[in-house]
Parts: sequence; structure tokens; C-alpha cells
Amino acid sequence: MLSVGSQISMTAPEKFVLYYVRGSASLETRLPGEIRSSINYFNFICGNERPVATFNHPMALYAKAHALYLLNNFTVSGEALQQANHVINRSQFRGFLTYPGTDQVIPESSLSKLSQLMKQLASLLRHPPSPIAVCRYDDCYKENKRKEIYSTDFNFEGFVQVSCHWKCVICFHIKCWTKLRNETYEKKRDKDVFTQPCVTDGCRGQIYKISIIDEFEQIKKHKWEGNLIDERVAKQHVKQSKNDRNFIKRRKSMKEAKERKLKWRESNRVEELPEENKEPEVLKEIPENKPLKVITEQDILNA
Repeated sequence: MLSVGSQISMTAPEKFVLYYVRGSASLETRLPGEIRSSINYFNFICGNERPVATFNHPMALYAKAHALYLLNNFTVSGEALQQANHVINRSQFRGFLTYPGTDQVIPESSLSKLSQLMKQLASLLRHPPSPIAVCRYDDCYKENKRKEIYSTDFNFEGFVQVSCHWKCVICFHIKCWTKLRNETYEKKRDKDVFTQPCVTDGCRGQIYKISIIDEFEQIKKHKWEGNLIDERVAKQHVKQSKNDRNFIKRRKSMKEAKERKLKWRESNRVEELPEENKEPEVLKEIPENKPLKVITEQDILNA
């Protein structure tokens, strides 16, 4: 694959362009296998042991970063883009590169065009798409390069979704789930895992549902615990759900009663004068223009 131009006498820039065009052709197909193949070509011309060490251009690093982005390797893609920026700041590039045997200019060989493309890719890397699931197997990195699961992965085969009666929902790669089931639970079949402890730290729930999602993001198999789950756990789960429903109804009725009480108070409210405008009741009983009579001790004895 990497023997392109090995039997032909070419200059370093010509070899660089030849490998770059070959990798770009694979990248443009947007097929997962071809994208991975394009990364090999880009690594071949921009790696530390490249055969064209006397010539380098940041457009190869940008193409590598673009290919990694299409494979959902966002962290490694960002690193490659930073290397391209470092090469641009460190070196000076004059003129343009053309396609082999033609006078047609490669657009990415222009630093102005390349800078524009790099800014667009950097903007995408700042807000990458969210994964549809994240594998919770501790040794996931031994089988896969990352725990995030994307439906656009070239090797996407689906994933397994495990639920416990404490409402934990955890996901695994299919291979990771098989290893976890055999190592942790020592079980060979999914149905034998029912009523086993949940793998989430601090959770005391028991597994009661296993769903297998296929490569089309559709539920391929939906395995329910049926009668396998312990009756005590099942009753506790049903009781908890009933209590939740009763609490919601009770809270709703209390809210309605409070609103009725507020409406009744509004309709029966009597407006009163402010305290400062009220007339003392003692003064109201005294007739106007009539002097007050002073009662002495003698008056009381005579009475």
C-alpha cells in the first residue's frame, strides 16, 4: 500500500503530494475502512520517520485531523490540529502545490484556504456530538480505544443496556458485556444474571432487565425478568411506584385546596380604614359641645 512512488525517482515535494493525494482520495469516499487507510498515508508523510523528512506541509496534519474527526476520535483530532498550527507558526510556506502531472493547484496548499478549513474544524471540535451511550466496563480500553459509543463508528455493532430496580441504566459494548458477565457474575447466559447485584458503585439494586440495541439503534432483544426476579424485590418495586403515584395525587389535591382557600379569602375580604384614620371608640360616646363632669369622692358617698 505504501509503495507508491518507491520505484520512481521523485523529489521530496513530489513524493509528499503523491501520498497526500492518495490519502485524500480515500478520505473523500467517507467509508470507514477507507478513512482509516487515509490516516496511514497521512502518518506516513507527516510522522517522525517519514521518508520525505526534507519536506513537510501542515495540510497533511489537517487532513489527518479531519479523518480522525470523521471516526469520532475528537481528542486525537484536536491534537493533530494543534500540531498543524505549530508547524504553521514555526515555518514559512511560499507558493502552492499542484496535483501530480498537472498545473491544477491543491486548494489546501494555500495557507489562507488551509487556515479557513482549520478554523472550521476547530469550531466543530469545540462542540462535538454527544455519544448515544458510554461503556461502564472498567477494562473497556483494552478492547476499544474509547468508552464513548457512536452510531457512526465504523465498527458499531450495537450495545447492551442493563437496568436494575433502583432505576440504574448502564450501557456496555457487546464484547465488554460478555466479559463482565463471565468475570463478575460467572454466568454464561443473560437470563442467569437476573436478580444479581447491580454493578453501579453504592447501588443495592438487582438487575431485572437487559436490552440489546442493534446497529440500527433498534431494540433487537428485550429480555425481561418475568418470574425470575425475587418476589420480595418485585413487591417492593410495585409498592414504591404506588407510593410515588399517591404522593403526586396528594400534592395535587393540597395545591387545589390552597387555591380554593385563597379565592374564598379574596371574595370575603372586608376593607377597613387604616389605623391612623380610625376614631377612638371612647370619644364617639361623648356628645359634642357637652363638658365632661368630674366625679368626686363625696358624689360617690351620696350615691
